[in-house]
Amino acid sequence: MNDAFPKAGYSASELLKQIDQIQRDDLSWQSGKVFGIVYYLDEALLKFSTDIFRRFLCESASKPQVWPSLKRFEDEIIGMALDLFNGTEDSVGTITSGGTESIFLAVKAARDWARSNGFIGDVPQIVAPNSAHPGFDRAAQYLGLDVVRVPVQPVWTIANGTRPESRSLRGSIWL
Repeated sequence: MNDAFPKAGYSASELLKQIDQIQRDDLSWQSGKVFGIVYYLDEALLKFSTDIFRRFLCESASKPQVWPSLKRFEDEIIGMALDLFNGTEDSVGTITSGGTESIFLAVKAARDWARSNGFIGDVPQIVAPNSAHPGFDRAAQYLGLDVVRVPVQPVWTIANGTRPESRSLRGSIWL
């Protein structure tokens, strides 16, 4: 691996050639063998999604006064999700960029809710199966929580009667 800063820049074609070379051992996500990371249907949907992505590549939803279209899309998507899940007038939502960010914000919401409702002890914890996404550990580290892992059965269900060893569930904000 060459991690020294190059003395001179590369042309676009040279850079693309290097990227192709580095990518040669990557799995083909289009084959459907990379479940849980990329969901590929067909080239038409990929092209359509790429075209939309290009339209908003340099825009930020954090500035709705500059890009009101993004605010409208966000509001519509959240509204549809609330309708789908029978949300109430008190229900809210947010748009995230992917797995870890989604997990982080959900764990933060659970922690904040537990804190405001008096359900947090000295060290709040998340009880999660061993198979849970590593984003739970990242969120817990940032948010001052512990993660207690429990084993799963071969059919991916939490093992019957499994309880976190030497820990009470009293301080749990997430199961």
